[in-house]
Amino acid sequence: MVVATMEKTRTTQFDSACEAFLVQARDYCCRDSLNELACRLEPVAREAALSIIRGTDKFDFADESATILFAPYEVRKKNSEIQERPPRIFSFDSQGGSFEAWCRTVLHRVYISRQRKRSFTVNVEFLPDKAVEENFDFFQLHCQFDEDDLEVIFTWTAAERLMLLCLSGLFVKVPKPDWQRVIIEAEEELGRKFPKPFPIVPLLNRNDPSERIAFFAELIGTKTNTLSTRWMRKKRCLTDLSILRDLALANQTDTRQQ
Repeated sequence: MVVATMEKTRTTQFDSACEAFLVQARDYCCRDSLNELACRLEPVAREAALSIIRGTDKFDFADESATILFAPYEVRKKNSEIQERPPRIFSFDSQGGSFEAWCRTVLHRVYISRQRKRSFTVNVEFLPDKAVEENFDFFQLHCQFDEDDLEVIFTWTAAERLMLLCLSGLFVKVPKPDWQRVIIEAEEELGRKFPKPFPIVPLLNRNDPSERIAFFAELIGTKTNTLSTRWMRKKRCLTDLSILRDLALANQTDTRQQ
């Protein structure tokens, strides 16, 4: 929880004073500067949160908005390991755009993540095909995976990363340097070289899921039944990605409007 320790001045924009407090907090670990920054920008954070929850009764999210942005937070890693991460505000760059826009983006991502239910399921047989079938602009949902999604992806084994991203079609969302890393590490783990560029077009042209799995199994040198079993067991991991949660909620919203 962000706790004020000094008399504060509130503002409605990220000004030069806020920039100075951010530098002190981020680069010199000054807690007083972080608290000052949180109090100054709390109205902006709350307004952004209110715009996100409009039409709902989730007012506690608005009350918590400053803590979400200005306090350290925990993430659960693979094998249930808990890792503390620095305040989200430390990733803000005033040269990259307005604080208000950044604030809405970050809070919206957190809100969407919290709305995810345990019963949440998405058809992940091959998402680009699914998007086309449902007339949903999947490729505009996100240009690329964000840092949080990439961090999740790289908790999977190299072989799992290759399988899950190729068979779901989500490889299109991986930044090029990260995709090269996926390929290289998978080649090392599986002990074989793949044709470049990978995945190759014939794989993408196979619309039938079973045909796609069989072709992919041949490419990576494993049995079709083995790969099919592995895919059915592991594809649930894809629902840990925020892009999938956004897709599900967007489709739900689109359905309600029809």
